[in-house]
Amino acid sequence: MTNAPESLTNSPGAAERGDVLSSVLAAVRLRGGLLLRAELRQPWAIRPLDVPRLKAVIGVGPSRQLFTFHIVTRGACWVRRSGGEPRQLQAGEAVLLPHGDSHTLGDGRDVPVLSAERAMPPPPWDEAPLVRSGGGGRETRLVCGFFVSDQSLLGTLGAPLPRTICIRPDAGPAGRWLAANIRFISHEAWSGRPGAQGMLARLFELMFVEILREQMARLPEGATGWLAALRDPVVGRCLERLHGAPQRDWRMPALAEELCVSPSQLAERFKRLIGLPPGRYLTRWRMQLAQRALRESAAPLSRVAETVGYGSEAAFTRAFKREVGTTPAAWRASADGASG
Repeated sequence: MTNAPESLTNSPGAAERGDVLSSVLAAVRLRGGLLLRAELRQPWAIRPLDVPRLKAVIGVGPSRQLFTFHIVTRGACWVRRSGGEPRQLQAGEAVLLPHGDSHTLGDGRDVPVLSAERAMPPPPWDEAPLVRSGGGGRETRLVCGFFVSDQSLLGTLGAPLPRTICIRPDAGPAGRWLAANIRFISHEAWSGRPGAQGMLARLFELMFVEILREQMARLPEGATGWLAALRDPVVGRCLERLHGAPQRDWRMPALAEELCVSPSQLAERFKRLIGLPPGRYLTRWRMQLAQRALRESAAPLSRVAETVGYGSEAAFTRAFKREVGTTPAAWRASADGASG
């Protein structure tokens, strides 16, 4: 199996249009990929690869964030995260583990747990392997995949996403779309059609964006975190401005005036929801954009500094080293030499 294709979320102009979520997904270069398909017959229980081993198997560098998901395309199964309660999934439902926690899947019976690695052929693979396990009872089919990002998505969002997210499409417009997407994922995963890997990668990414939007819509009143901040009428508009023009010399009084609030109100509200003052958040966002530019272009450091809002290469280098722990030049050399 090859590395995941380039992301559809990497669309120019997302931040300029005020779409903060899209700008973040583009900056971290979130990509989805198919790991394996599974045909499992009762009784069965299987433990998927843990994150360090999964990174090694699919060729993802240790510094990148990776997390997994499973879609039930036939039958039913239980998922139990280490330290968590078991959750049951039916056909057409899925589970996402955004923190990369170890977990087991099974039919609910007390049977020995098989390591997925023992059931998989040795890598590398030309295509996602098909895993068969269990006895002779009712069949469950799974599509198992992963998401990988160049930088920490959870660190960027600053959002307390649940350890386990169960996706159960409802009858609303978004739910109907999600259900149709899952059905098409099932079709593509088992069809063997040309281009299936690339198609699935993009369907996974679209599914993830919808999951984030649903999480945001379902946040309770008084919730904090980055997704809650996007919903807030003041902080959400503040984020739009910071993401839309990160190179601008933002000052708190001018920013507050644009948002029709006092500087103290903006600072308090922003920090309560995101945990950082606006200036500190902007610095972190600039550094993420800088890392993306350093990785994806050969632009001189002076140009990168200018595009992320620093008046000189020296000021940019000091800020980068303070935030990232190394100089931009050293970071770029390390990124260029990293594999996966």
